[in-house]
Amino acid sequence: MNDDLVTVRAIFDAVLAHPRRDRDAELRRRCLGDEALRRRVEDLLRHCRTGPGDASAETPSLPDPDLPFEHSPAGFARPIPIGRGGMGEVFESVRLADERPVALKFPHRADDAETLRRFEREARILAALDHPGVVRLLGRGRHAGRPFLVLELVEGGRPIDRHVREERLDLAGAIGLAIGTAEAIRHAHDRGFVHRDLKPSNVLIDRRGVVKLLDFGIAKAQRNDLEASLLHTSAEQVLGSLAAMSPEQTRLVDAPVDTRSDIYQLGLVLHRIVAGDAALAGEAGDPFARLRAIARGVRVAEIPGDPALATPLRRVLQAALRVHPHDRHQSMADLSEDLAAVLAGRLRRPNAPHPARRCLRAIARRARRVVRRR
Repeated sequence: MNDDLVTVRAIFDAVLAHPRRDRDAELRRRCLGDEALRRRVEDLLRHCRTGPGDASAETPSLPDPDLPFEHSPAGFARPIPIGRGGMGEVFESVRLADERPVALKFPHRADDAETLRRFEREARILAALDHPGVVRLLGRGRHAGRPFLVLELVEGGRPIDRHVREERLDLAGAIGLAIGTAEAIRHAHDRGFVHRDLKPSNVLIDRRGVVKLLDFGIAKAQRNDLEASLLHTSAEQVLGSLAAMSPEQTRLVDAPVDTRSDIYQLGLVLHRIVAGDAALAGEAGDPFARLRAIARGVRVAEIPGDPALATPLRRVLQAALRVHPHDRHQSMADLSEDLAAVLAGRLRRPNAPHPARRCLRAIARRARRVVRRR
């Protein structure tokens, strides 16, 4: 078994055996000043609600009490909770056949047809992807009536914004991670898929500093234009995170949700990292305030740091975050090349259409219609 995983599990079990009021002291004692080790154990503890001294506890519980882990899934060590998202929970475990650390992903509900369809679609998409920047699907299974995915475990993984902050990366380091993310997304686009839910928590950086893209739960196939353009379910439930949505995803702009939506979302992620704010004014308000902010467009903030990088990067972000998709970079390759040009100090202008071009085309179309009517 991986030595690091053994250490984390041992400390996790030991700390969890103490009442909540004593856990911080016990964690400090056992981690011996190893901050990276402490963060990993804290991430696990954050998802455990109970323990000795808690009113409802007899044994440590998992995030969802409905998940049947009285017994481990066949072939795996007892799962430890490490994450919870909109569609499911993720657990760290070990595949006993080869003692490989893995992640097991379970849907929140096994009795909801739409949830299971999205879960099945994510499995098919991950099976079609093969890139070092995308979390790999290793297998599938069922446990007590619930399907689960066996995924590559991102050891030491942190959301990209947290990684940049805790490692105190400079602009060049942040741009390098954005390029790695763009290349992973580009691979998905080349295979015909749009992610549609890019946000810091879905872009993890492992302990080696490598980007790992995850959570294709609401991704869509580009080849079905009707399906790709629909954001809502039959119950009119919005899919995705409102704070990360592009204008076309909210239907504020009459345009399909395609690869350019991912460009916008990656622009938001990078802006959040380098500018240190949420990018959209009013994001902290109610959903309608957020929608109005998305419709107005992002005001790209002044970027602190080396002006030789900050100034051209701001221009690239202004292009990536334009309200109408026709005015942004038209492919992830275009955005990736611009970011590389910023690093190399050779960006002349962003590789994206100027908004005036779309306006001129619209005027020309109206003029042709008028001439035809005459």
